[in-house]
Amino acid sequence: MAAPRQRRNDAKLEAFAAAMAKGKSAVEAAREAGYGGSSLASNAKRRAQIFSVRARVAELRRLATVNTVVTIEKPVGNAEEARLLAMSLEEPSAANQCIQTMAKLSGLWRERAELSGPTAARS
Repeated sequence: MAAPRQRRNDAKLEAFAAAMAKGKSAVEAAREAGYGGSSLASNAKRRAQIFSVRARVAELRRLATVNTVVTIEKPVGNAEEARLLAMSLEEPSAANQCIQTMAKLSGLWRERAELSGPTAARS
């Protein structure tokens, strides 16, 4: 038995939800999904309040969060393994570098450069 065909409106609503999950406003999401017309803003607001659309936006955001955590966890875990190896080899400098790497990956460490002197004014 063939799978039921997805209605065109369902595909548009999915595109609408996906755009909203990316942080677009309801009007921007509606425009991106292919909706138009003179009542775009009011229709976009109404579509954003549909339960199934709100649920889909929440699901897409949750999936994005899970994927982000997974991609951050792996390099941080690798840096922790390297730190443990450096400590077992009694290489504190290498262990410190691993700690800095983990801090940078997690967003706790930010490189800052201060420009001063005659070259700073020209930049």
